[in-house]
Amino acid sequence: MTVFNIRLSRFGGFLKFTCQVIWTVILIFASYIFRRPLSGHALTIGRISPSTLTLHDVRYSGALYDHTYTYTFTSPSISAAFHLPNQIYPRWFTFTSKSILYTSMTADISVSKLDVTFWVFPYLFKRTAGPWLNVILDDFVIRVHKSSATPYWIQRLRQNLVAAILTGEIFRLDHGSARVQLAGISEKVDIGELKKCRSANQPTSSDYSNDGSDADDGDDDTHVSSKSGSSNWDDRERETDFGNGHAKGEPCVKMPPRRPPPFEDMHTDELRVSAVAQQLHLYNAQGRVYTFQRVDAQLRRDWDTDRGSFVMIAEDGRWERVPWPYQREFTPWWTQFFTSMAQFPLDLWHTLCFPMSAVNLYVPRADIMFDEFRIRDAALLVQSFTILREKSIRHGINWGDLFLDAALQIFVSP
Repeated sequence: MTVFNIRLSRFGGFLKFTCQVIWTVILIFASYIFRRPLSGHALTIGRISPSTLTLHDVRYSGALYDHTYTYTFTSPSISAAFHLPNQIYPRWFTFTSKSILYTSMTADISVSKLDVTFWVFPYLFKRTAGPWLNVILDDFVIRVHKSSATPYWIQRLRQNLVAAILTGEIFRLDHGSARVQLAGISEKVDIGELKKCRSANQPTSSDYSNDGSDADDGDDDTHVSSKSGSSNWDDRERETDFGNGHAKGEPCVKMPPRRPPPFEDMHTDELRVSAVAQQLHLYNAQGRVYTFQRVDAQLRRDWDTDRGSFVMIAEDGRWERVPWPYQREFTPWWTQFFTSMAQFPLDLWHTLCFPMSAVNLYVPRADIMFDEFRIRDAALLVQSFTILREKSIRHGINWGDLFLDAALQIFVSP
């Protein structure tokens, strides 16, 4: 297949997708006008403020794939505003939405505030290195029900980040650590016994009898008596042997340890892998830089119940385009102006083909959770083996012969 045919097929797919989007938008607005669902799409708006271009209490529900996949979008406020751009802050349009909640059959997403800023010739006015939009997501939370049914755009986001780690460059990493724990992660606790032990160790009214008797003697006496009452309870606390689970003269149910020693609790067969990175800066060789102030990730797997989970918290994350080498050179403003005008059609076409290329993303905090996570669905593991396989084929490495030769050298060779 020639390059022309490939581009033609991409253009045909783009036209098909565009027609589907336009038809869906028509159905959505028609459902709002007629106040009834149309082909699984329903839009309701509580109130419209034309003066401020704000929509209140927006709710949209849709269905795809012959109504086998349903989703719902809600937001109490969606607003837009036009601005007069200037040289210092060349924005012409802003879009804001608050308390976004998206629920579907595969994932749930919530955003405290979405803020989108549209720039006028951002490279000319030195706002960005080319992207036309700045997107800010406050309190971004993603909850995926099953890793085997991860939404496509989350898969692409995960694959791009992992690809930057494996094939890109690490510009900066102040601190990184990893920990693997195979036992002693959790312990079965009897809630009934725990409540009995807590109630037995609670202070009685006699422990504070001095507070009531000295309360009428003045402020100084009250201060002294409060110390005396607290000391009585401190003495009682010191006399309590929490290791044996009872106080002197008061039998109590054995208290479970707060943190079981490693490899001592063998009731559950679990695995926990934790990783932490601070000030992580990645370059993906496509002009994009990922920056994170802190990343915490944890994978847990319970072999007894055959379930696993994955959680990642990323703070102060950015995904931005960096200037190319020719963009870092000084050029007169009139040259940049004509260059921006001439390059605008190309940028528009590139944005239509690759929408995310026109976006700079900033997320102050992102929480990503997988309720059921399989290790074979881990993008880091899959892409690592894929890259290893490609390199071995390219260099003609036979891993079977390699392992056999290593075994012969270890066990057979003198």
